[in-house]
Amino acid sequence: MPRVKSAYHIASSELPTAVVENNWPRPGFLECGVSGNGYVGRLIGHGSRWCFEAAESGIVVCGHGDPIEAVWEQLQEHADWGPNAGAIGYISYEAGYAMLGLERAAHLNDFNFQIPDLQFLFFRSLMRMPPRAQSELPRARSYTQRDLDRLVLLSGVRAQISRSRYHSDVEAIRAHIAAGDIYQANYTQAFDVDSTESAPAQYRRLMAICPAPYNACLHFPEWPSRDAASPMAAFPTMTILGASPERLLRKLGHRLETRPIKGTIARATSPDGDQLARRRLILSKKDRAELLMITDLERNDLGKVAKVGSVRVDAIARLRRAPSVWHLESTVVADCGPNVTWVEALRALFPGGSITGAPKRRAVSILSELEPVGRGVYCGAYGWVDARGDCDFAVAIRTAVRVGDRLRLFGGGGIVYDSDPDSEYYESVIKIAPMIEAFTGSTGEATTGRSGMTIETEPSHA
Repeated sequence: MPRVKSAYHIASSELPTAVVENNWPRPGFLECGVSGNGYVGRLIGHGSRWCFEAAESGIVVCGHGDPIEAVWEQLQEHADWGPNAGAIGYISYEAGYAMLGLERAAHLNDFNFQIPDLQFLFFRSLMRMPPRAQSELPRARSYTQRDLDRLVLLSGVRAQISRSRYHSDVEAIRAHIAAGDIYQANYTQAFDVDSTESAPAQYRRLMAICPAPYNACLHFPEWPSRDAASPMAAFPTMTILGASPERLLRKLGHRLETRPIKGTIARATSPDGDQLARRRLILSKKDRAELLMITDLERNDLGKVAKVGSVRVDAIARLRRAPSVWHLESTVVADCGPNVTWVEALRALFPGGSITGAPKRRAVSILSELEPVGRGVYCGAYGWVDARGDCDFAVAIRTAVRVGDRLRLFGGGGIVYDSDPDSEYYESVIKIAPMIEAFTGSTGEATTGRSGMTIETEPSHA
């Protein structure tokens, strides 16, 4: 891989920070979050270019090739960091275009919100953090359609597409399904929120309102343009604020695991109403069929790197709770050979089937023609990898990116032929309604005290 070295002093005195917290204990291997300790450098990648900046010396090493592979190379080459070293970072959804052999549509470059495809922070130690106790989780949050309409009309909350555009795009996907192009596609819409509150304060509120298997706060200082010969463009300071419920990939030794989510229904705050919602979701033939389709897709993806005959489904249609919705989740596991790296396993799964559709490549292509702005971190992945090659990455849903005083977050859902555009619209909003509350300090007409069902529609899709 070609490399070019240059030396200069780090321009920013701001220290990068990263934490991924696990707040919902789950069966199986020990679940834990990590925080970075002893910052030693940063790798930034965009397209096929990457640069690694050493924290102490300020020396930058740049190269061409797969930036994800470059992350692993840095960990392997720096044994002096110690056995507990690791990296925490993200991979954008758009990085998946090259993995699928697709060209990135030009209109997806949102030059008012430009961030790199990949950033990882390297630390001498990844500090393990046990999850919170279940008793610390908040009560269910319930919303009516009127509440959701008020949330998206609040001052400072701006939808990037109109309601009519959302409906027409859903109809376009239904037409593709009717034509036999795809079986399902996960359509998303973006919202911008203005806020002058500090990112740490926003993260504390997000943790209180939206505890999740993968709460994350990753802060990346700006990447300035050093000189005209620099192979990397300038990028702004950015912070990722995440509350993802979904695992993309965990690799522990030779064991691989992914936990796709498909199937969603709004929660109720009364015990009886919430139990009814759970029952409706678990008995929904449509949602179960969708989950089975995506579970099979993930089995095939893991099969690309797994030992023959080792791929299996450990659980299917398990109920998982989030503050405002219930989900259905499957657990797919496999064993890989000793020469299979986390990079190869990640590339086999990326981008996740639950946030693209089936068949994956065609669904991604159709979505790129419809969605007006790039997803960025959203629907990509964030998580950690250590010096041994073990890793744990979330699908970056329920995830916002902050640049300056603006946050961008997305809501999405799986569209099938019998999807109702209006129901899908409200599902995409209810998933992120608690996040909008966390970032604005406002509510539609909030909700933790009401009983009964929240949105009277058929169960819909994750």
